[in-house]
Amino acid sequence: MLGVICAVPSDTPQPPTKFEQLAAKTCAASETQSSPVYIAFTGGQGRVPEALRLYNRTQDQKPTLYISGIGSDVSVEDVLTFYDHEFLIPEIRRSIFHDHAETTNANAIQSVMFLKEHCFSNVTLVTSDYHMERARFVFERALRNIHYDPDMSYVSVDAPPLTQHELFEETIKRRAVEFFSQLDAL
Repeated sequence: MLGVICAVPSDTPQPPTKFEQLAAKTCAASETQSSPVYIAFTGGQGRVPEALRLYNRTQDQKPTLYISGIGSDVSVEDVLTFYDHEFLIPEIRRSIFHDHAETTNANAIQSVMFLKEHCFSNVTLVTSDYHMERARFVFERALRNIHYDPDMSYVSVDAPPLTQHELFEETIKRRAVEFFSQLDAL
């Protein structure tokens, strides 16, 4: 017996994706949250400790900490204990968020979706000095794609020198950013 599988396009429209829903969302003035949000992309030394330092410094403003790129087997308590910030566990449990992004692009997309979903307007991105140009590029592109424009600031953390292999990888990634920047300008 010979079977045939045929895919017929459906006239039924597909529900919008979470990204499409957020891109269409508008944040009314009454929804906008002005408390600071500190976003740290994992993957480099000093990023999370600097975000924790900023978070701790602005406790009276009810800040939010978003750490992007934590493995699914790592808990909030693990992160705080690792960085000697156990004293924040009772407080931060309500305001730390993390995702399991594995690339800078995924970090940016997931972080921006979180920001727009909650209508945050005061955002600081924390990453390594060598990573800042690329992180900023993909983050700002994600903001444009989701039609969101919070007040952004950027904090770069001095990172230890890169190995030859890491330096080569960063050079390639930087050239890719330059290429896509030129395409955006067209």
